[in-house]
Amino acid sequence: MYRFEDPRTSGLPRRLLSAARANPATAAFSILNVVVFLYQWLVFGSSDGIVLYKMGAKFGPAIQDGDWHRLVMPIMLHGGWLHLAMNSFGLWTVGPLVERIFGSTYFAAIYVFSGIFGVVASYWNSPVLSVGASGALFGIVAAAAVYFGVNRKLLQRQERRFFFTLLVLIAGNLMVGEFIPGIDQAAHVGGLVAGAVIAFVAAPRYALVVGHTLIGMPATYIESHRQEPLRVLATVAAVIVVSAAVTWWVSTTVTYGSGTMRMYGIFQLLE
Repeated sequence: MYRFEDPRTSGLPRRLLSAARANPATAAFSILNVVVFLYQWLVFGSSDGIVLYKMGAKFGPAIQDGDWHRLVMPIMLHGGWLHLAMNSFGLWTVGPLVERIFGSTYFAAIYVFSGIFGVVASYWNSPVLSVGASGALFGIVAAAAVYFGVNRKLLQRQERRFFFTLLVLIAGNLMVGEFIPGIDQAAHVGGLVAGAVIAFVAAPRYALVVGHTLIGMPATYIESHRQEPLRVLATVAAVIVVSAAVTWWVSTTVTYGSGTMRMYGIFQLLE
């Protein structure tokens, strides 16, 4: 008997639905980025600097004046279709792996707080307009590298190779960013550090345990140790405290040049 499939759930739509169900946090962040970008184009019809500023891009003087939402909004903003496509590709390349390893809740914490710390690092480094989820992406790549790093003694050869591939990927992206103008390296490094710190605490540890079977024969097996949620919460809280301290320090001590303040005046007039 031939079974007719609902065209709404077969083929590509079915695979996408299956991927979203298996990786709900990855799917949620991906959809959020697309929705925000579509809103940006439908309402403003552009992704130029003025539009990005109106949408909540990071900009030093505005944060200094109390626009704290600009420490979060840049994670959801992108400077064009190519920027969005590249970050979406990066999210779906590494996100499902990290979400399966850490679970959706810890994955979401790594993504969000790596992104925020990336924006904070960018704010500390430069006042210029900046957007993008790349800090969050560096955070989840760092999380994958940390997981394979702390469990490296029990990894198979292919997994060890993947661990070194992640390290090369991180180093390569940082090196490329040094030679391409417009890349926010501070955001990348900030996201990398925050993601690695949270992942080091949250990553499950595996140990080889020697035991015995029911008939007394010696046997070895791998035991998994999940980290205490309170330790993870304390680490996330520490990232928030450091982010707040850096933001406060920059907001109270840094003085911007006339060119930056002139641009801020233009943004305020056009807002």
